[in-house]
Amino acid sequence: MNIIITTPQVPTPDFPGNIYVIEQARALLQQGHKVLILCAWQQRGVCPKYDFRETKDRQNQIQIIQVGYPVVRGASYLPCVIGLIWAVAKIQHIFKPDLIHSHVILPVGFAATIAGKFFQLPVLLTEHWGPISELTNRWSTFWGMRFALRQADQTIAVSQSLKKELVFVTEKFSDIKVIPNLLNPSIFYPEPDKQDSSSLVDILFVGRGGDSRKGNRLMLQAFAAALPRMSKPIRLILVGKNLEQELSEMARELKIEPACDFVGSLLPEQLGERMRRCAFLVVASLYETFSLVLIEAMACGKPVIATRCGGPEELVTTATGVLVPPNDVEALSKAIENMSQAYCQYDAGFIARYALDNFGEQVVARQLTKLYEGVVRERCER
Repeated sequence: MNIIITTPQVPTPDFPGNIYVIEQARALLQQGHKVLILCAWQQRGVCPKYDFRETKDRQNQIQIIQVGYPVVRGASYLPCVIGLIWAVAKIQHIFKPDLIHSHVILPVGFAATIAGKFFQLPVLLTEHWGPISELTNRWSTFWGMRFALRQADQTIAVSQSLKKELVFVTEKFSDIKVIPNLLNPSIFYPEPDKQDSSSLVDILFVGRGGDSRKGNRLMLQAFAAALPRMSKPIRLILVGKNLEQELSEMARELKIEPACDFVGSLLPEQLGERMRRCAFLVVASLYETFSLVLIEAMACGKPVIATRCGGPEELVTTATGVLVPPNDVEALSKAIENMSQAYCQYDAGFIARYALDNFGEQVVARQLTKLYEGVVRERCER
């Protein structure tokens, strides 16, 4: 099957946030599909215009088309629609698609549904972002999302919590499927724990500077509260762009700077290595639709601490980690203290198998393939 995947941005080392697009494309290739990624992005500048660039993800041999479209005041999603239709028409001689699968509904998913009508192709929409109430807090965004959801052949949410949010717009709960994000087992895998129980305990935190929803400051406050109560040496490894700029002064004020190691942005392979070397991972977010780092850490056999902020409740079990209330410094601090003593008691092999059995790339790719086949078959029977 020939599949066009549309997305607002292809992941880069500086912005790895939507790495799920590349990983999903790679998994679909392994299932025997042909995949082309169309990245529709806003052109900014003095004289923005439509732009068409062909690139390739060399590591995974995935064809990528980057389509730039201008921001036109008052035109809403029209420039994105024009850009996407132009791009699909332009590639027809090299790639005859059977369907379009769009990641993120606004604006690229909206444009994909129009392109689907234009080229008579089935369209699937996967939403990753939220909160939906904030994404649709204007008349134009609410009706834009509702239109796209009702025009799509199938809507996918990455978690049950996000599905419930989407019902606010669609009012059709049964029409939304839940298919999680996937992990790459060639990058995130376990190895024998080389860390002695009496050695330095490394706690891993993955955030993004300036993003208050990641709970960056909450993490530092909880770590500072837990540190004096520790019976063994402990260190907080902070991964993410601009975290040091945001938190270094706070770390000095809390007198925990020597116990904090800011490592900046990491490539997936580097993150996998950090996860294998840590004792456990902490997610301190105030809101998550899923939380990819949770399943990646678990795939490395590591227990996790996460806040009950949406997606994590569906990922973490009592056998794989601990859940705490969001925005609660004391609860998070206590969980860090307890996990620092108990992380060795978790079964790393079980945690890794749990992650692979539920979120492994081939497991998720098979779910998508079954859905694709059903959507195409239903379209042919109309």
